[in-house]
Amino acid sequence: MSDSSSDSLVLCTLHSEGLILYCRDCRLCVCPVCLVNGRHRSHSLISFKDACKAEKGLLEIKTKQLKKNQEKLQKKLQQLSASEKEVEETVEKVKNSVKAMYGEMRALLEQDEQNTYRLIEAEHHNMLRQIHSLVNGGFDFIEAAMNVVENVEHMDKFQLTECESINILMVRLVEMVEAIHKSFGKDIQVDNKRLKSLENCVDEILKSTKKFLPRPWQYSENITFDENTAHRNLRVTKDQREIRYVSQAQNVLEKPERFTKTPNVMATQIFSSGCHYWEVMIKGKENWGVGVAYPTMPRTGTRKDMTLGFNKESWVFQFCDGEFYAMHNGDAIHQICEKFHRLGVFLDYENGKLSFYAVDNFCLLHTFRTKFRKPVTPAFKSYDKSSIWPMVLCRMLSEPKEPVPDIGEPNLTKDDSVSDFSEAASEVA
Repeated sequence: MSDSSSDSLVLCTLHSEGLILYCRDCRLCVCPVCLVNGRHRSHSLISFKDACKAEKGLLEIKTKQLKKNQEKLQKKLQQLSASEKEVEETVEKVKNSVKAMYGEMRALLEQDEQNTYRLIEAEHHNMLRQIHSLVNGGFDFIEAAMNVVENVEHMDKFQLTECESINILMVRLVEMVEAIHKSFGKDIQVDNKRLKSLENCVDEILKSTKKFLPRPWQYSENITFDENTAHRNLRVTKDQREIRYVSQAQNVLEKPERFTKTPNVMATQIFSSGCHYWEVMIKGKENWGVGVAYPTMPRTGTRKDMTLGFNKESWVFQFCDGEFYAMHNGDAIHQICEKFHRLGVFLDYENGKLSFYAVDNFCLLHTFRTKFRKPVTPAFKSYDKSSIWPMVLCRMLSEPKEPVPDIGEPNLTKDDSVSDFSEAASEVA
């Protein structure tokens, strides 16, 4: 509508007559002919000019609110752009902190190692001293024994006094023999308890370290979504690292590996051995599931057959209706934990372990223990109809010559719903 000094300049689209009134019930402008046919009888009518003023006033209010929302959104985008420098500073600060802590750990270990070596060398000296003392004692015994033998052999006349002296010496030699046998035992052994004690101390440090090392992320891998498996309502980005649920099914090629009834998608990677670790960003999402499945998991059939965690061929950690669950073959184990932004998944294929971590504080959430009988692939489900946040596969390994994406203007395609952008603007407001 436009306010005009002459109503006759604005004509009815049905009867080409000048508009004189506005029907509030039908929200239509009416002319005299419209009134004659009785369609707007008993309706609330006001003058066309008053209606124009009222609509113009309402439009001005909405425009002001839209400008405010636009300004707030613009400030948010500027903050995001400005935070890029903050990210660089934070990353550098963390790098330096981690480097210092690793350096301190290495220094402590090196110092402990040197001290241990010094103790080992000192004990080496003590053990050799023991051996030398025993050897010297043995030689003393041999010399004394030889003296007795020599005295007996050179005894010309049997004299009682000499015989008593020899007997006394023989008794001493017997005592020495018993003492030597008692010291040595059947086998000659040197006391090495101190060495064993040092070795056990170092072994305790090793065992304590093994409780933390290697950490799961030592086995990090870059995972990508397999677009050929994605349900029609899951849009996969070109780099195959993000999926977003869209309300309108996409026009995609028919594929035998594509899920038809549940919003699932598999990864392009398949594992049949070894340890593997990947992370998934689920910030802002209210309905999601992450786990592994056999590539042979059904793509058609009943919804139960194709839902992750509801069959024997999939293991999943999921968030649904405000609750966390670990699911396999329809068995749901309720998990009590705080919300987190990033989920870590660790697969130890040979040992049949599948563990999930809240990466925010690296807290273990749940571990499946099973025996995998076939290769497995990372599997995901996302069915947030109202969320604008995508599910993102986090980069775990740097790739050569890969530029960091700039923060630019939103790139809305025809398939992007206007409601999504409106919701984002309302959240800013």
